[in-house]
Amino acid sequence: MSKRTNQIFDKAIKRILGLSHPAVVDLFNGLFDKNFPLNSRVTYHETETVSDTGRTIADPIINLTAPEERGKNTLGEKNASGGTFHVEAQIKKDNTIIIRVFRYDFEEAVKGKTEDTQNDTIVLKFPQPKVIYLGNYGDTPDELKLRLDFGTQGSFTYRVPALKLLDFSVQQLVERHMVLLLPLYLLKYREEMKKNPTKETAGKLRQLIEADILKAFDESLRAGTITPEDARALLALLDRLYNYIYGDYEILRQEGVYEMIADRLVLATDIAEARGKK
Repeated sequence: MSKRTNQIFDKAIKRILGLSHPAVVDLFNGLFDKNFPLNSRVTYHETETVSDTGRTIADPIINLTAPEERGKNTLGEKNASGGTFHVEAQIKKDNTIIIRVFRYDFEEAVKGKTEDTQNDTIVLKFPQPKVIYLGNYGDTPDELKLRLDFGTQGSFTYRVPALKLLDFSVQQLVERHMVLLLPLYLLKYREEMKKNPTKETAGKLRQLIEADILKAFDESLRAGTITPEDARALLALLDRLYNYIYGDYEILRQEGVYEMIADRLVLATDIAEARGKK
C-alpha cells in the first residue's frame, strides 16, 4: 500500500471528523455505543496534523462532554456524560497498528495525567480506542491485543476493538449512526474492479452509489442528522475518493457512474451558494 494511499484515507477520516459537531457526536455514539446528546461539546486534541478544513486534529483523538457535565471531569466511564475517544483507520492488513494506537494513547494520557494524593500515585487515563478497517480481509480480528509485560509486576493485555466497515451494509451503517463513514464505503468494489473491470462490476458500483450512498445522504439530511454543509462536504469527499479509486477505469466513464456524484455535488454547491445570498 503506497504512502499516498495512506495519506489520502487519513485525510478523509480527519475531514469527516471536521464536520458539524452534532454529526460527529452522532458518529461517535455509533462507534462507541454511547448516547451523548447531539449538542455535546466536541474538543479536538491538537497536534501538528491539519485537516482540509484548516482545523488541527489529533490522530484523531476527540473529547465529548455532555451539556450538563461541562466544567466537570467525569471522563471515560461507560455511562458517563463525557469521554475521550481515539479513532484510527487502517486500509491495509497490519495488526501492528495496535502499537501505534497504544503509543498515541499513552502520550495523550501523559498530557492529561492526574495525581491520587491519598495514595501518592500518578494516574494515566487512556482514551477509548477503536480501529476502523477499510479493506476486505477475511481473517481480521474483532479485537486487537497487545500484551504488556511488566516482569515481576505481572502483565496486562491492552485491547482495541475493531470495526470492519465493509462487513456491514450501507443500511446497517446508517442504523448504527455511521452515515459519515459512507464515502469510505466506495472501497467495497475496489478489488473486484481490479480483477474484473466489466460492465457488470460497473453496474454494482453504480447501484451502490446511487441507490445506497446518495440515498442515505438524502435521508440523513431530511432527518436532520447531517446539515446541508455536511452533505456537501460528504459529496465532495465522495467525489475525491471516487476519482482516486476508480478514476482510471474507462468502463466507468462509459457507464456514466461518475456523473451521478458530479451532478449531485454541483447541485449541492448551487443550493449552498443560493442560501448564502439570502
